[in-house]
Amino acid sequence: MQPANRPANVAHDGFLLGCVFAIADYPEQMADKQLLATWKRVIQACGGAVDPTLTSRCTHLLCESQVSSMYVQALREGKRCVTAHWLNTVLKRKRMVPPHRTLHLPFAFPPGAKPCSQHIISVTGFVDADRDDLKLMAYLAGARYTGYLCRSNTVLICKEPSGLKYEKAKEWKIPCVNAQWLCDILLGNFEALRQVQHSRYCMYTHPEPLVPNTQLVQNLLGAWRAPIKVSPEAVASLQLLHKQKMSDSSSQPTNKKARLEDIQSPNKKLPLESLPESCSQALSRHKCSSTQRLHALGGEVADGSQKVSHLVACKVTRTVKFLSAMSVVKHIVSPSGWRRAGGARREVFYLTPGMCPSLSTMKPILESAGGKLLAKQPSYRKIMEHKQNKNLPEIILISCDNDLHLCREYFLKNIDVHNAEFILTGVLTQKLDYDSYPL
Repeated sequence: MQPANRPANVAHDGFLLGCVFAIADYPEQMADKQLLATWKRVIQACGGAVDPTLTSRCTHLLCESQVSSMYVQALREGKRCVTAHWLNTVLKRKRMVPPHRTLHLPFAFPPGAKPCSQHIISVTGFVDADRDDLKLMAYLAGARYTGYLCRSNTVLICKEPSGLKYEKAKEWKIPCVNAQWLCDILLGNFEALRQVQHSRYCMYTHPEPLVPNTQLVQNLLGAWRAPIKVSPEAVASLQLLHKQKMSDSSSQPTNKKARLEDIQSPNKKLPLESLPESCSQALSRHKCSSTQRLHALGGEVADGSQKVSHLVACKVTRTVKFLSAMSVVKHIVSPSGWRRAGGARREVFYLTPGMCPSLSTMKPILESAGGKLLAKQPSYRKIMEHKQNKNLPEIILISCDNDLHLCREYFLKNIDVHNAEFILTGVLTQKLDYDSYPL
């Protein structure tokens, strides 16, 4: 596998020198069209270039799948076909490397196709980048991913045959496979969907479990056997770009930090019960100065939302701090004025474990609003008991698309299940809307 031949007189950050990219698939999927312009600027800053179409001088095609006409042409002309994930790896390492993970290569089905749509996948033993990549691969293949394991899961992807999830999967007769099973499906071996018991997918000794199966990608790796030639014009263009950057940075005046005024705290402390406590989320650009001014007025900055009397914010934001304080403060103070908030409720909530935002994020928001979080999934009988007895709080169910299998009984019994917006928007508006956020 050969990278580009980088001349000795080129700066270290010119690792894309000689690379000319065309881009397929991604522009159609970008809601923010400015993102494509950002990609181009980053590639150019590292010595590469971007052409609007697949031209004869192109060396790489950035694409997500192997089904576009541009991909077929690029493969026929011996271009290097890679994904945005490969580009991200190269940018992080600041050097040219061949594709060495399955996500670095375009998958073998159209964007939006779902070969694994019948699967609910969980993983065990993987951490950090490997775990993140497997979650994304499951999503790209159309599967549902769960961070937990339950009887509804159809496959458990294991790094090694051990651990609590693995033991439970064996007990519940859930197929256990290695990561190559999912890698092969993404790269076009759809027979793997029916081969979960195949010996190839029961071996857990590979040191790099997410590498692509070379038998499936020989046609993609062929273009990497020859190095990319770097023209003198490309070198000169990169050097000129670096000179312009240095010139621009040297001509800009240095921004000096303004000195913060020393504001003395009042000598006479106010009685504790009369001190307003502020959960200051965005007081100003100079947070230290704002805090000093608050102390000068006899106030205090609270370290938690439960004892806050005033929330100070420049604008309404959907952050944990803002939403947690929203339900307990007496006043929301902004540069333009203030209004009263608050109003705890008695509802009891059950959130399925795959929620996004996560349970750890939603819990303080719910509890600050007076809600209670159930640790165990309630039965239909318990929900109806709370619904019919006015002395008991209502049980409200919150879930997400990935956890639909956990809500089957509720749907069959016509029990309402809502998405996370029921809570987030409800806290912001201080009103529960039972009609607008069904799952």
